[in-house]
Amino acid sequence: AIDAAAHVLDGVFGGVEANTVGGVAFLIENATEKWNTGARVTVLDRFALQAVFMDLDTISGGASWTRRF
Repeated sequence: AIDAAAHVLDGVFGGVEANTVGGVAFLIENATEKWNTGARVTVLDRFALQAVFMDLDTISGGASWTRRF
């Protein structure tokens, strides 16, 4: 369980995504107290792989499949 009192967002939150040629997007965001950055690669127009640096010191990643209706 997550203790919500320890995870209060207090301040400015926002981000920017810049898409480039070849399905690569670069990301940067500020989550009130921490900066995060990363990149997303989209292949086959629906499958994406993402790698991020949380608080600029911890590596994380993910994958997604988009289904359009």
